[in-house]
Order: sequence, then C-alpha cells, then structure tokens
Amino acid sequence: PYQEIIGVVADVKYEGLAGEDAPVYYESADQYSSKPMWLVVRTAGQAGHWLAAIQAQIRAIDPNVPVSRAGSMRDALRESVALPQFRTTAMAIFALSALVLAAVGVYGVLAYAVERRMQEIGIRMALGATPTEVIGLVIAQGSRLTIVGTVFGLLGAFGVTRVLQNMLFGVTASDTVAFVGAALVLGTVALVATVIPAWRAARIDPIAALRQE
Repeated sequence: PYQEIIGVVADVKYEGLAGEDAPVYYESADQYSSKPMWLVVRTAGQAGHWLAAIQAQIRAIDPNVPVSRAGSMRDALRESVALPQFRTTAMAIFALSALVLAAVGVYGVLAYAVERRMQEIGIRMALGATPTEVIGLVIAQGSRLTIVGTVFGLLGAFGVTRVLQNMLFGVTASDTVAFVGAALVLGTVALVATVIPAWRAARIDPIAALRQE
C-alpha cells in the first residue's frame, strides 16, 4: 500500500554493535499491531526506580498487554557487549601472559649467552673494553633477537587476525596502530629484559673470567 514518508532519522544498529548499519524504516503500529513493541522512556533519575510505575501505567491503560521484559538501557547495552567483553578480557589475559613469557624468554636467552661468552667478555675487558661497550654488546645481541622475533610475530599476527576478524570491534584485521603499538610494547619489554644480563656482563671481573674453563 501507499505509504507517506514523515521523517528521516539517523542510522542505528539492530543486530549488535559489531553488525553493520542496515537499511531500516519505521511503520505505524496501527498497521502491524501483531508485532512485538518496545516502549522507551526517558527518566530524570535512576531508571530502575521508575519500572514499577511504568508497568502500572501500562496495566491501567490495557491490563491484557503483557510486559515480557523490563530494564534500563544501561542493562541492555551491558548485555549486548557481554560476550565481546568476555572475549576481550580473555585475550588480554593471554596477551599479558605471552608478554611475560616473552620477557622471561629474552632474559633467559641473554643470561645464558652472557654465561657462555664469559671468557670472551673477560678478554675484551682485559684488552681495554669499557663497561659501556660491554653493555652495548649485550644489548645489541638482544636487539637482534627482538627484531627477528617481532618480525615473525607480526607476520603470524597478520594471519591470525584474519581468523579473529569477526571478534574485532572498532578495528580492522590490519589495523596499523594496533600492530605498531604491539611491536613497540614488545620491543620495550625485550629491551628492559636485556638490562640485567647487560649489567651483569659489565661487572665481570676479567681475571676471574679468564680463569674459567
């Protein structure tokens, strides 16, 4: 039947925040009274305090109208993002665990490398290498490991985000800010993890190092 357009409103999301905005139009309830309806009420205070009064007004107008659900808009929004929030929290915990493991791994590898190169470092210091140069040597070794690991990690993340694209909200699978931020965070953590082995290497006694087999 012929319908007259009486107004245009902004786009809204009907299938969750992660869904795309779809073309939607509103129709008069008098023409389609069999469909369920939502009554939205703007309140001056806490919405929960008004629920009982609103339900009473609905029953006063028509006691045969059932009210299947009632709640605040805040509760509805919280419910709509509950699953994405759970996924985000779980991923954040896994990411933090991976970050800690990466830092421990870098520290362990560099500490072992310093132990293996004890005599070499002792010879360098006996020939005139300064503690600053020794620290730079250890940090350079850790930086090479970090760069190689970051490159492979970013390549793997670029592939995994394609699988997790449906779980992402507000960012794309190849979001530049997210990738650069992750690389900077991992690089900073790895650099901090190299400080202790580098500091220990700079404090090596050349005489004691040369006596080790």
